[in-house]
Amino acid sequence: MTMPIYSNDIDIWQSDIEKAITLYYKRDINWGKDERSLMFQLTATHDNASIYLYSNETMEEAIITVFDSQGNIIAYSIAYISPEQRFSLPLNAGKGKYYLEVEYKEYCYYGDFEI
Repeated sequence: MTMPIYSNDIDIWQSDIEKAITLYYKRDINWGKDERSLMFQLTATHDNASIYLYSNETMEEAIITVFDSQGNIIAYSIAYISPEQRFSLPLNAGKGKYYLEVEYKEYCYYGDFEI
């Protein structure tokens, strides 16, 4: 199951150069049959030099991976994301298409972006 994530309830302090990354999620197939709504609202932006993540709930040990168009990992972090402060992941990437993946517990959020 894939659904877009919208988080209008989270205040985002974006500069004019930050661009939103539309995130989708897929639920772990081993999660069970509970159909409750998402607990975490995750928002991502980028400014060509870094990815910024915002969450309405604390996410401990979230695995963040950025891939290039050939599937190579260009950035990786195991992060603590809190509602009080955005998380920043520096990118060392040139122009191109990239794929962001954020794994946390049984959730996997993903989205594409371009630099």
